Amino acid sequence: MSPSTSNRRTAGAALLAALAAAPPAAAEPPAQSNLSQVIQALGQADTYDKLVTVYARGCTLDRNSRRLHDTFIRRLLRFGQPLPAWHAATALTQLEPDNALAWGVLAYVEAARGRFDDALPAALKAAQLEPNNSAYNHNAAQLAVWYENLDDTSSVPAFVRPVIADLKTGLRGNKAFLTPYRQAQEAYGRVAEQQKAARREFEESRAAVVELDRDLRLLAREVTELEYLYLSLNAQVRGLVGQISRLDDQIAKVKPPSPEWTALTQQRNAVLGQLQGVRLEAARAWNQGRLAERERREKLARMSVAQGDVSRLEQAVLSLTSAMRRALTWRVPHVAGAPDPPAAPAPADVPEAPPPASRPAPDARRADDAAEAAAKLKLARLYLANDMPSHAGRLLREILKHYPAAPAAAEAKKLLAEQSAATTRPAPAPSP
Repeated sequence: MSPSTSNRRTAGAALLAALAAAPPAAAEPPAQSNLSQVIQALGQADTYDKLVTVYARGCTLDRNSRRLHDTFIRRLLRFGQPLPAWHAATALTQLEPDNALAWGVLAYVEAARGRFDDALPAALKAAQLEPNNSAYNHNAAQLAVWYENLDDTSSVPAFVRPVIADLKTGLRGNKAFLTPYRQAQEAYGRVAEQQKAARREFEESRAAVVELDRDLRLLAREVTELEYLYLSLNAQVRGLVGQISRLDDQIAKVKPPSPEWTALTQQRNAVLGQLQGVRLEAARAWNQGRLAERERREKLARMSVAQGDVSRLEQAVLSLTSAMRRALTWRVPHVAGAPDPPAAPAPADVPEAPPPASRPAPDARRADDAAEAAAKLKLARLYLANDMPSHAGRLLREILKHYPAAPAAAEAKKLLAEQSAATTRPAPAPSP
């Protein structure tokens, strides 16, 4: 576990302990005279580097000194350096759970770094401890509005909502909280509604892409099956035509209307009827395949448009998420002797986790791709066997283009090379 992870977990435990009003007992500080000199030196340090060096010396003497941590935090705020106060504020919330400054600093630092779920409990605690402090209430109000616009609040402790309700209503209402709350609600809430609408539209477009992907796969299989059926029926047609030709030769050798001639003629008529039926079935399979192919191409065009919509809406959601963060501002807790700093800017935009893929999981797609490539390779071989090289070449090129990682791709490449070599091979010279 990294130190930062450990510190954040410790801070979370401290928040729960403090809100439960169960402060730990502080140990008696050793070497009191030396520590007093260190704390005095903290108050006299005139540079940030000196301040940190003296504080580190004090921590070696007594890590449980509330005065040490409190003095260090106040000096950092006077230097305009609130972010390095996070560790001292975390320690002070454990040693002195009712120290509003420590909670206020902790809330500010977490919020300024974009860790709103960690900042919210600390901000509420600071606002409860000092209900008239404008900085604590401002930060708590901003975070309360953020929390109330969340779709999923599972990362935030359950006790947060009643604390927010108490700050908003209470017995008389907290004006120091309500004013920035209403301002944040207007600025943040408006963008949050736009973001929710964009997210709903994004989810609908993504669902459309998933449905189109499923339809395209079904249509691709249907086209392949119909082409295979057509080739099989065409082979039957050639066989029946050959059978009729042989019967015609036999009929020509006998005289009508002999019994043999009659039997051969009846047999030829039966085969001819069978031939007509197979031809009709082959034509039907061909037409159905062309219709399915046309529908597949139309849906491919719709897929391209839908994927463009998904990308556009995904960017819109991320842009509105950034706008929501920029709508929130953070105030550094004020201490005597420090300039009143301007509100901190919104944290650097942190992109949300990318939405789930709009297509099936990679493993599932790889299995489907391999099966589809194998079916196309089988059909291409059948085309070659039926002396239809242009149709076979189309399928082989589709395999290499759309399924390059499938096992059938290597065989498709080999067949294409053989086909290319056959077309470029010079014709044999005529015999003399």
